[in-house]
Amino acid sequence: EYWIIDLWYAGPEANWNELIASQSEFDAQKIKNPIHFCDHANGLTEIISDDGIKYVSCSECGSKQVYLNFSEVKNTDGETVASVTKGNTMSTAITVPSEWNGLKVTDIKSSAFSGNKTIKQLFLPEGIIKINSYAFKNCSNLSSVIIPDSVTSIGRNAFLNISSEAKIIYSGTLDQWEKIKISKGNSTLDNVVFCSHSEKTIINGSN
Repeated sequence: EYWIIDLWYAGPEANWNELIASQSEFDAQKIKNPIHFCDHANGLTEIISDDGIKYVSCSECGSKQVYLNFSEVKNTDGETVASVTKGNTMSTAITVPSEWNGLKVTDIKSSAFSGNKTIKQLFLPEGIIKINSYAFKNCSNLSSVIIPDSVTSIGRNAFLNISSEAKIIYSGTLDQWEKIKISKGNSTLDNVVFCSHSEKTIINGSN
């Protein structure tokens, strides 16, 4: 027999209710006191650890999460590069770096940001080659995305169920875009905007 005396959830109550509904083995009745919800309204602070890992921390609830997780992989040429394996759920804006630990960041792994309902803005840097399946699936509030012209492949359902009003900007030409292998389940990309100056664009939902 156990009881949870004090519980903080780093997010809004609606997200918590959705999470609990999907977890049949969790007994919410074991939580003795009301749950504390925190939407990080006072802002988040970036922290870089001694080993170079970037975190974001909330001063109100004390929660700390890894901003982005990476892994080392070998590309088809045998070169060691980096992949984004997981995206932080506390940040509304994600800027993927072009390098990690001296390695070029070249792809977003499958389901890396899937289900992240916090993220609203996404900037992918030049050098990203592949966006794998389900990478941003069900990111329902994702409304602004910049895709670089280095991308050659976008996997199945990579952008499924993001905001219906999402603005997708591609930093290349129509000819380049048509050469990208785009799998099924990415109808949000049908209304892509072409802009060769996307690297200078501030992601704020407007031009």
